[in-house]
Amino acid sequence: MSFELSIILIMALIILYIMLFNFFSILFVISGIPKKRAKFQAISLFTNCGFTTSESEIITNNKSTRRIALACMITGNLFSVIIVSLIVNVLTTLSNRNEEETYMTIFIAFLIFVGILLIFNIPVVKKLIEKLFSILADTLVNHKSKDNRITVLDYFGNNSVVEIKIKSMPNCLVDKTIHESGLKKNYDINILSIKRNNRTISITRNTLLQLNDLILVFGNFDLIKDIFTHNLNQKNQDQILESKFNQLDLIDNYGTNALVEVTLNNVPSFLENKTIYESKIKENFGLNIMIIKRNGEAIEVSKDTTIERHDNIILFGNFDDFLWIRCSGRASFANSPVVNSLASAYIDNGGRIVVIDLETCAGIDSTFMGTLVGLARRVMPHNGAVQITSASERCLNALESLGLDAILAIEPASAPWRGKIAQIRAKLSSEGTPDVQLTSHEQTLHVLNSHLTLSEISEENAEMNTVAEENLAG
Repeated sequence: MSFELSIILIMALIILYIMLFNFFSILFVISGIPKKRAKFQAISLFTNCGFTTSESEIITNNKSTRRIALACMITGNLFSVIIVSLIVNVLTTLSNRNEEETYMTIFIAFLIFVGILLIFNIPVVKKLIEKLFSILADTLVNHKSKDNRITVLDYFGNNSVVEIKIKSMPNCLVDKTIHESGLKKNYDINILSIKRNNRTISITRNTLLQLNDLILVFGNFDLIKDIFTHNLNQKNQDQILESKFNQLDLIDNYGTNALVEVTLNNVPSFLENKTIYESKIKENFGLNIMIIKRNGEAIEVSKDTTIERHDNIILFGNFDDFLWIRCSGRASFANSPVVNSLASAYIDNGGRIVVIDLETCAGIDSTFMGTLVGLARRVMPHNGAVQITSASERCLNALESLGLDAILAIEPASAPWRGKIAQIRAKLSSEGTPDVQLTSHEQTLHVLNSHLTLSEISEENAEMNTVAEENLAG
């Protein structure tokens, strides 16, 4: 093979190598791997280096991604062998060539190579190539043009933030509002945003999804995939619900503590791939694992024991610890400092569940909502939540219009206070409520911080709060 032909083939193969790497990255993204991780995995597999054990589990746990990984490794090895053989051929022919001609040929080839790469990096060209690759990858992975395409943007333990293009309406959403579908109540799946005709629309409990909507969803990835891609009927959805969520049975009460049996259909993120000691379940949650049954037999429990899916565990600890705050009148900037003070003290002492009772609340302003979001963000990393109960239609609309139903747990079905609301309210007292007196400057900072917290949730909230923030800052 001539020197010039070898140089041309090497350039062509390197360019094709880069394009194939991008193609496999898109394949992984469509198969449910976050974009950044997909690129890393594609590079690792294509070059046969850097494929770490923890990262590889994302690939190996799924049949379709394993097939893509196999094709990626075979293609990468094939290209490596061909490129190396061509380089060897170039080196062996160098001795028979004029030195100046050789340098000139390599220089010209390098300029052409760089020129092609620059053309490929022009935004319009790059976008066109990515679009073509996406169509081809989508065809290979989904097979049907009517399948809903799911793109994982990020993972948070067992949960994910995913983007879904609605091509086929799931059965649970056919002619039903988001609230009626039971996505949040039954499956803890939250629709964060909806883009329709390239415009973001506001979401309320009465919003109906339409075909070709682009939605952003947060929740358990397996559940999202089952509901949005398998188009399951009600019976199938009920079976999923039973199999995905942990079953909890109260054995006995001891004051605020209880002995509970839990069937783990889904291992909590703080226990996943960790020993009991590493999970800090006793330190962080005050829970003691007494017995573990695996395959029907009790196993020895030690600090080095790892909890597995389908284990039956018996726990002893605080069963219904929560802070209950009942708001009267209007929930606003005037009383939000008191709520913040009460909840912050509770959270600082290890509390994780804050319940806001809005039964007698006439309305809710943005400062109060920002305060609740700030509290929720403090407890969420510790598997806690700010829960809302008995909110009026007006308050619900206010919360949902800003997308806060994705962050705040509104009427959670499995809350420990379910069935006890009347008794809890009967025992409530204003005694011990802090008298929070803020100076004018402190009040302004509190309102500003609350608005900034809301602004961080979405661009739409940021636009709505810009004027208020400028006025407060001034």
